[in-house]
Amino acid sequence: MATIVSCPTSALAAAGIVGEWTANAKTMTRVLDRSGARYFFDDEALAGVVLPLFSDVDLIHPDDRDAAVEYARRVLASGGPFLVEFRMVTPGGNHRWVQMRGYFAWDEHGDMIGRGVVIDITDFRQPAAHFPSQASLRPVAKDVMHEDPLAEAAARGVEVRTALGRSGHGALRLAADLLLFEINTAIAARHTVSDKPIAMMSKRPR
Repeated sequence: MATIVSCPTSALAAAGIVGEWTANAKTMTRVLDRSGARYFFDDEALAGVVLPLFSDVDLIHPDDRDAAVEYARRVLASGGPFLVEFRMVTPGGNHRWVQMRGYFAWDEHGDMIGRGVVIDITDFRQPAAHFPSQASLRPVAKDVMHEDPLAEAAARGVEVRTALGRSGHGALRLAADLLLFEINTAIAARHTVSDKPIAMMSKRPR
């Protein structure tokens, strides 16, 4: 008899998003929303609390820890897209695969600030037999992106930032970083994982 699995209550939950984070490279601190605090520390009281940036590093599998920290430090220094995957053991003893995605750029004070999401990708790391074959998957139409102006702007912005990164024009590269940061902020504002306010990020009018 097949196991009945309840459908997630939101698209974000269905995508595996289990929390939001913001980070400050200058102070080396991080803030989690309610869902993220529960996922990493099993303690919602830590939501909105300014924590040391690598306060949960001991949860990362030893074989993944050094590479994850080294990658994070590189992005903290240079800015840009942030994407890292690692294995971790939750406070409850569960072994999980985690993906952290986001973007780092300078704010109006000249501080390197980042924000993003935490995604549990454990299900996608299971044996291939548990997943449909490629032939049974529907391809995504190329024009889907155009239905969301912000998604299209983000994609075009990445192309601009990549080109400017090769140009040697620091001021233009900074402008592209700030543009991408603002676009990412606008997208994130439409999707709230929890109702806990996230500190540390400025709320400038857009």
